[in-house]
Amino acid sequence: MTCRIENGVVYTHAYNAENRASSIAKRNTGCTGTIIESWLFAYDGNGTRVLTAHFTGTRISLQGASRFTTSLQQRSVENQPQHLRFITFRS
Repeated sequence: MTCRIENGVVYTHAYNAENRASSIAKRNTGCTGTIIESWLFAYDGNGTRVLTAHFTGTRISLQGASRFTTSLQQRSVENQPQHLRFITFRS
């Protein structure tokens, strides 16, 4: 994992076995601080990025999701509704 600070904002980067970015996390303080925003990346077998997921804590944005299907399920955990989204890759 790599940590960088840009204009006072802390980011950590993780890479997969092919040395491609697998995630970037924006942190509140320092390189081990709480993650406040993150990006995850998925690649096909040729190394082409096929999905970018952006998490902001309350929202998920997907780019390149035309090859993915999503489904939303609602469950109750300790009497609190929980919304779960499942993402499935279509080849």
